[in-house]
Amino acid sequence: MVSDADLALNAASAWIGPVRAQKLLAAFGSSEAVLKLDAARISAAVSQLKTSQAQATLDFCRAFDAAQERALIEAQGVQVFRYGQPGYPERIAQLPDPPLLLSVKGTLPPAGAPCVALVGTREPTDYGRRMARRLSEGLARAGVWIISGLALGIDTEVHDACVEAGGKTLAVMGRGLAEAYPKRNRDLAARIIQTGGGLLSQFSMQAPPLQMHFPMRNGLISGFSLGVVVVEGEIDSGSLITADRALDQNREVFAVPGLADAPMSQGPLKLLMDGAHLVRDAADVLEALGLAAPRLRTRTAVLPLPDGP
Repeated sequence: MVSDADLALNAASAWIGPVRAQKLLAAFGSSEAVLKLDAARISAAVSQLKTSQAQATLDFCRAFDAAQERALIEAQGVQVFRYGQPGYPERIAQLPDPPLLLSVKGTLPPAGAPCVALVGTREPTDYGRRMARRLSEGLARAGVWIISGLALGIDTEVHDACVEAGGKTLAVMGRGLAEAYPKRNRDLAARIIQTGGGLLSQFSMQAPPLQMHFPMRNGLISGFSLGVVVVEGEIDSGSLITADRALDQNREVFAVPGLADAPMSQGPLKLLMDGAHLVRDAADVLEALGLAAPRLRTRTAVLPLPDGP
């Protein structure tokens, strides 16, 4: 059962972070108990929260309109799962920073279902788009759930190709589920749900797409997945944050090689230099994750050099 206090504290965790929110729950037992405290006691129990931050958190939670939040949840057919209660995804529960609540519109991957994240730049090349679709289609046809973030660019290609191939995909949002984001992907979001996939968010229903939300969103993308494939991205791309989170979570990291002098290849090339799996097609990913038998590699015959004159 999700309480009004849970809804409020989860909304506040969008800016205090899920780690601090979980420390508050560990220290005081419940969201209701936390909201009855004063700022000094909260700050004393959770050293990462200054007294002023603790007071701001309490003020925010006490002003939070839980009734409106519940009305939006019900009107949009959203399911809300609380950490520590039935239905909360096991892979996320095992992370060091699980969100207090997860909101889902549509369907989550079943427990134990193979999931692979495909991520990349919002400004892909034609090659990047082609590889994103090729990988997504191949993995979808192998029964793998595709996890991505519904952003423009590679994420869009990945979700769309998965749906077209008859697969299941989960879009992890950097904002609340009251609206699809970005707006250009509203129709795609609807198709994802209609074909048995889902939209997921750790934020309150009307939370806007703030920049600080996306690193948290990236941690959920990798957390759901057995491995993360970076298709294209610059050296400072947000996709590399997802890859870093994957490594922290003991997930596999894959990268699609590209031209050595192409800006959108620099992120994947860095990952490959650091030891990521090189990916040419879906079979490479399936094999590395133990989801398919190793392929037989054929070697190019080496012809003898002709004799000299």
